[in-house]
Amino acid sequence: KTTLGKCLTKLNAEGSHRILVCCAHPSMLRVAKLYLEAEVDGIGQVMLYDGSLSDNERERVKHDFLHKERTVMLLSIDAGGCGLDLVPGSNAVIFWGSQPFSPMDIKQAKDGVHRIGRTEAVTVIHIVAEALLSLLGLRAIVASRYT
Repeated sequence: KTTLGKCLTKLNAEGSHRILVCCAHPSMLRVAKLYLEAEVDGIGQVMLYDGSLSDNERERVKHDFLHKERTVMLLSIDAGGCGLDLVPGSNAVIFWGSQPFSPMDIKQAKDGVHRIGRTEAVTVIHIVAEALLSLLGLRAIVASRYT
């Protein structure tokens, strides 16, 4: 089974040193930050970028993400849609969470990394909770039988 920590460790070993983790739920990002800082070694500085940050804090987090050697930015999808440009540094994006993202949220986040002039490849990974996949499968079966 793939966990966020294992995925980040693997991406770092493969040369991705500035990684975005996008999530629709800021509360999950706060828990992930505590977990990653306590339990996962070698991935660098873990930083949070969500709607609770002031403009000055957002600029500091963005600067640190782009200028430190190894960084992981835990990014709220909503906060990331507010003019955040991380093109110079990020080369991997993980969509992580308990609910599926809307296709437009995913497209906007991918487009934010795949800007014009980008020459490096960007790895995109989706991690969804196993229980959610079971629930979605059940919903699809019920919908197909009763619609």
